[in-house]
Amino acid sequence: TRDDPDVIRAKYGMSSKVKAHLETPEDIRREMMELDDVNLVLWAHYSDAVVSTGKDGTARVWRPRLRGGDVASGGWACAFVAAVPAPQQDDGSEGRRRGGPLNLMVNSACWSQDDQRLLMSYSDHSVRVWCAIGGTMQHVLHGHIGEVFVLSPHPRDPRLALSAGYDGR
Repeated sequence: TRDDPDVIRAKYGMSSKVKAHLETPEDIRREMMELDDVNLVLWAHYSDAVVSTGKDGTARVWRPRLRGGDVASGGWACAFVAAVPAPQQDDGSEGRRRGGPLNLMVNSACWSQDDQRLLMSYSDHSVRVWCAIGGTMQHVLHGHIGEVFVLSPHPRDPRLALSAGYDGR
């Protein structure tokens, strides 16, 4: 529905059914502004799942809601939200950036080759491994001294992935 915050729509692929519920030009503008907060969208390798990361420091895994076998009429449901709170500053205040999110920013993401895990790099230079089914964080990997901007899964081994950033590590 229009008031459902857990519905995702493709910016350029809105069907006439979706557009029909947007009653005014203001409604359309608001929908586009909300979509502009998404900075990364990735399909899973073997399932219909999608991950989207936002400027608010969250990542959401979406799965289709099928109605009569049709995704278009059912839409998408948020399976889970992954967020890592920003650490407190030395003065005890929370790590807020220009009035922005209280969560660490997600720089990059990738699905493991078997779609069982989701790897995401964060603004604290870490790579975190999440269970793509239940949404629990499984590992926090450190090793970079700068932000990681590239994550790539191994083409055959779901246990392996590469990370890269401007730190040269």
